[in-house]
Amino acid sequence: MANLGADFGIIGNEAVISNNEGRAYGFEILAQRKSYKGIYGILAYTFVRSEFKDANNNFIPSTWDNRHLLTFTGGKKFTGNWELGAKFRVVGGRPYTPYDLEESAEIDNYDVNSNGILDFTKLNSERFRAFTQLDIRIDKTWFLKHFSINLYLDVQNVLASTPDRQPFLIAKEDVNGNKLIDPSDANKYQLEKVESSSGRALPRIGVLVDF
Repeated sequence: MANLGADFGIIGNEAVISNNEGRAYGFEILAQRKSYKGIYGILAYTFVRSEFKDANNNFIPSTWDNRHLLTFTGGKKFTGNWELGAKFRVVGGRPYTPYDLEESAEIDNYDVNSNGILDFTKLNSERFRAFTQLDIRIDKTWFLKHFSINLYLDVQNVLASTPDRQPFLIAKEDVNGNKLIDPSDANKYQLEKVESSSGRALPRIGVLVDF
């Protein structure tokens, strides 16, 4: 459970006992500038450690152990009820467990899993790169007699940043779709890593009506 991360999973489908130890600790620093001449902002930094004991009774990072999180949210109000806002965040890379390439390539193993097998002797020994994201929003508001109308354009992930993810480990295939056997070992497939990416900018236009 300490390694489900964003997958979360479903708890209760299998027997679970509480026989391990974990710990989490950290601190947060926050600075706020209240609106002054139309400029406002909040800057927050969080340091966090999330660990649990492995099979050798040593504390190691859990998948929640991002360590460093930095967030800035701010904006500027202009005349004519225009407003420009932005949010920038940096999230430290989370730990992950590398593949066991030898076990993954075994034909008997791959035919069952159709993917790589994690090397749990190196549990959470690797770490992804830090992830950054910038969001920008422009608002225009009209104040009428009994209600107001807010029109906004919001672009999330302006820089189209892509968070690191563990690639898929799949068997190479020939033009006919047949899996390629390792020429040096007839009991193994030839494997290749296929990157998984999802970084893209997401624009949105909306209207808010307040009575």
